[in-house]
Amino acid sequence: MSKEKFNMGNLGLPAKPQVIKPATDTQTILNKAVEDIHKPVEVKEFIKPTEPQKEDKVVQIKKMSMDLPFDVYKELKIYAAQSGENMKDYIVRLIEQDKKNR
Repeated sequence: MSKEKFNMGNLGLPAKPQVIKPATDTQTILNKAVEDIHKPVEVKEFIKPTEPQKEDKVVQIKKMSMDLPFDVYKELKIYAAQSGENMKDYIVRLIEQDKKNR
């Protein structure tokens, strides 16, 4: 058997259709783009930001990890989602309440 090159032109398929785009006036498009770029911009009043309140207490943060049983974690996650509170904030609040009650 001899190897022959496969020629797509011999299949009898129609040629690829050519898309003819209508001619557009580039000057009108250019003028519109320039107008859009150079539109007058409304100037808003500058509002001076207020200074943040200075707190006397400096809070240091230490990162910690906990291993929780899956059931406890799941209940904690559901509670936090329903109450709209962060899990970390909830646990910190519980610890602070416990410290006050001692």
